[in-house]
Amino acid sequence: MRKRVKLIADQVKPLIKTILEQSLVDKVQVNVVELLPLAHIVNKTQYVYEISPQRMSEVDRFIKNLIYRNMLGLEDNLWSAQWWFNTYSRQAVETGYKESLQTAQNLSPASVVGAEISNEVRSIEYEQILQQPYYKRRLDAVYGRTFNSMVGFSDESAKQVSGILARAITSGVGYRSVAKDVTKAFDDMAGWRALRIVRTELNKSATDAHMANTKDLNRDIYSAGSFEVAVMHLSALAENSRIWHMSRSGQIFTPQEQEDWWNEGSNRINCLCSVVDILRDKKTGEVLQTALHKKAIEQRERRIGS
Repeated sequence: MRKRVKLIADQVKPLIKTILEQSLVDKVQVNVVELLPLAHIVNKTQYVYEISPQRMSEVDRFIKNLIYRNMLGLEDNLWSAQWWFNTYSRQAVETGYKESLQTAQNLSPASVVGAEISNEVRSIEYEQILQQPYYKRRLDAVYGRTFNSMVGFSDESAKQVSGILARAITSGVGYRSVAKDVTKAFDDMAGWRALRIVRTELNKSATDAHMANTKDLNRDIYSAGSFEVAVMHLSALAENSRIWHMSRSGQIFTPQEQEDWWNEGSNRINCLCSVVDILRDKKTGEVLQTALHKKAIEQRERRIGS
């Protein structure tokens, strides 16, 4: 991501410099009141620019197309066009399925769930899942969602950079001042805004895949038995974790209940929470992995209290 943002910045900065130089028609000395550190008057240079709406629109389109090409890969071959998907999202989905399958197999000893169910769960191979039509459909859904996020990211970035140029022309500042704002904008693109997408989309891709596999196991294998696989919410319990996220840590839900909560409001945005599968009795609700459950509750209570 940082490498692609740098490619954009290396082309946008000289473009903006050229536009300002070509549009400059005058420099005017003006008196400006500075309030800090003490109120005083200073003489500053105000730059007068003239640029037609048509030219400004052309620049806006150029910046937007440049960001689209690098962020979405619209002019590359198909594989390259999906760099953000193949680099991040696909791997997250595969990790989610793999973790869910491994956990399910660990949770299903014959002494607990019976020989038939245990053998059936342990006979599932990860490669089999990747070949199933439902896996491709879920992968397509992740691709569509991530693509929309990248479009939003690109549109927001293009609007911000174009806005800097427009404000420079109307306020009459020089390129040196504009360059600082442009640099900050691209630092934000490669920094917290990119991190927000990565955190949100990757975590959602991995946990959705995990819970989808858990649902499949409950439907296809555990439906006839006495047990079901639930999920235990695990908060990162980090300094910036939201209190209502931390308060769920150690609580147990059905995959659908957990999914519904994640889809409420902004719960998914910048979320670092995860889930772990738990085997429980359908009738009594008794959890079999009591040590794991107790440990999660203790960690939550140490962090925020009961």
